[in-house]
Amino acid sequence: LYMDIENDVREEFRAALLKRIQEEPEVTGFNRLLIWFFLQEKQFSAALRQSVALDRRTGSEDLQILSLARMAMNNQNYADAAAAYGYVLGKGKENPAWRQAYSQKLLAGYYQYVGDGNGEREKAREVAREFHEGLDVLGYNTQNINLIKEYAHLLVFYLDSTASGIRVLER
Repeated sequence: LYMDIENDVREEFRAALLKRIQEEPEVTGFNRLLIWFFLQEKQFSAALRQSVALDRRTGSEDLQILSLARMAMNNQNYADAAAAYGYVLGKGKENPAWRQAYSQKLLAGYYQYVGDGNGEREKAREVAREFHEGLDVLGYNTQNINLIKEYAHLLVFYLDSTASGIRVLER
């Protein structure tokens, strides 16, 4: 695949894999291979769609979806990361991965705002509100130190609210 300059092999591989998935839907290995392929191509939304479809069949893909979300975050694809974390959140608070997905979704929203670089204050206020609500739910503790730090940074540098940022850090 890496030596396929004209993308012929990639397209042939993807088509053959999709055909096998349709012919043998009970074999989840083909779905996992397709997810792997999409991740190699950095097609995170396609990988997420396949992972969600597989999760609906097996009910046990939370770790795969969290891993996919981390890869999307590492590749600065914050929208797809947030979508993946949102899917895990949608499975309910009883899900063991819920807290991690919640905190990481907050960070994805913040990084997306900072990465856009447009400095829109209304969007900054929305991200700050999400941080505030999220930290009320998750708590001000050492597990959430990254969230607290980024929330304070947002308040001070994007909303010109130094006093509020200091209060967040002191809390």
